[in-house]
Amino acid sequence: MRLWRSISEKNQYQVIMMEEYIARDKLVEFACQGDVAKCDVYIGIFAWRHGYVPVDNNPHGKSVTEMEYAAAEKITRLLFLLDDTANWSDEMRDEDLTKIMAMRTEFKKYCAGYFSDAKGLALEVISALDMHKSTVLSERIDVVKEIQQAAQVGTSYIQNLTEKLNTLKSAPLVEFEIGTDDKPAPPWWNTRLYLLATLAEEVYHTRGFAFVEPDRRFLLFTEPKELRYRLKQRWPALEEAYQGFRKHAATTDMIVPSLWDYPMAVQTALGKPEKDGVDVVSAHHLTYELGISRNAEIVDLPDKNASFLVREVAGRHTPYVAMLREDRLAGFVDREALLKKAGKTLIDLAW
Repeated sequence: MRLWRSISEKNQYQVIMMEEYIARDKLVEFACQGDVAKCDVYIGIFAWRHGYVPVDNNPHGKSVTEMEYAAAEKITRLLFLLDDTANWSDEMRDEDLTKIMAMRTEFKKYCAGYFSDAKGLALEVISALDMHKSTVLSERIDVVKEIQQAAQVGTSYIQNLTEKLNTLKSAPLVEFEIGTDDKPAPPWWNTRLYLLATLAEEVYHTRGFAFVEPDRRFLLFTEPKELRYRLKQRWPALEEAYQGFRKHAATTDMIVPSLWDYPMAVQTALGKPEKDGVDVVSAHHLTYELGISRNAEIVDLPDKNASFLVREVAGRHTPYVAMLREDRLAGFVDREALLKKAGKTLIDLAW
């Protein structure tokens, strides 16, 4: 209880605990009737007890703890396990450890931290919450239908490109899927990637572009400004096409209505229709040929306590740090935001 009071008072969280549900039926209601799902974050703390198993309406013999965990499926789940070697009273262990051992084995795959005492648990919980609040998920931008079919520009080109621009307006970070030789993906034409990078820099102030392979293996992260510069170095006509387009879209509110003019601006700059003059931007272009700086350092997630991850991210130098799980992108941590939170909360644990 002391831990949760510290978290709620010092970090302005509203904490809902199972201990507040006195009757057994209330515990089941907590797990199954939506209270968990209404929360933003589920914090699960597991030692050596499987939990109370309701008799009524429970054909699979699930414990309340398991029900609660399942009810949190669609929100962030932060799991904390008592260290296997920690001292723990036999009175606080199940006589039959089969079920709790199975749960612990499964939860170790997603564990945010291990603890041996109350203060260690507080450190891990607050560190994990700071990481969570500082994590920025990139929003995927898919290629437009015509590119997938390598067909001529049609009406859905404008409709889909408009959707991409709406993503640029709303998301601080955007994500692009790029194919490789052994993992093909719908291709990104250099003309359209350049348009998005340039508008992201000049108009929408998107902070970063993340590039991943089809299985979400992380390639790199870069600012729109640098991507624009590198693409322009490789294909100078792209800037001419963009400037030609902006003659018809001089103000922000004219960009979407003027999108029909972009293919013609590309044709004028290239001297041929867009579909005949484009190049496909590949993973090789991004990681080697274009010389793009890797503007996000990497931290691997598995088998690291939350407090260790905070220190590891803090020790990096890039504004965003890519969090990877088995080389696949899990999200980005805003390093500056994390440092502000960690500096306040981790030092403030002397109750």
